[in-house]
Amino acid sequence: MADYNEGNKITVRKLISEEDKKYQRFEEHWKYGFKKDGVIVIPAEYDEVWYFSEGVVAVERDCMWGYIDTAGNTVVPFRFDFARPFIEGLARVEIANKWGYIDRNGNEVIPCKYNAAEAFSEGLAEALRNDKWGYIDRIGKEVIPFIFDCTSEFENGKAAVKLDGKCGTIDKQGNFTPEEE
Repeated sequence: MADYNEGNKITVRKLISEEDKKYQRFEEHWKYGFKKDGVIVIPAEYDEVWYFSEGVVAVERDCMWGYIDTAGNTVVPFRFDFARPFIEGLARVEIANKWGYIDRNGNEVIPCKYNAAEAFSEGLAEALRNDKWGYIDRIGKEVIPFIFDCTSEFENGKAAVKLDGKCGTIDKQGNFTPEEE
């Protein structure tokens, strides 16, 4: 199911744990909080919230994003211009119009140097630099070159891409297979 649309890229919401699914966001007086089993567990005091993933949730307060746990405790300080849910142990964050990734302790694992970045899927993430997409691994190594016009997340070892106007797929080594015409 589509979670949000960033330009012409649609990101698919990743499967979250059964425990994370128990937390439902609610709105009260233009602020957001969370309920569990119909009971308020985190008061509506945030300007925006994502969904719980890996036991934490990205929340916005006073135009800055951070992360809280299921008890409402701040686990990563409010210091980001934008933040996304944790997927495969890392979360995408934005600082000064550049995207990178942090770990659960808030440490910058992959520097905020990309124009856009997507969630990890099968150990790789799509990133945008100089109007071209490529793939990075969990330590920030660029493993598939930034040569693509459009990319998608990996599923079953393959990702849909567009290269020089031609649609096709790549494997995790970056080998391009054009669609049959």
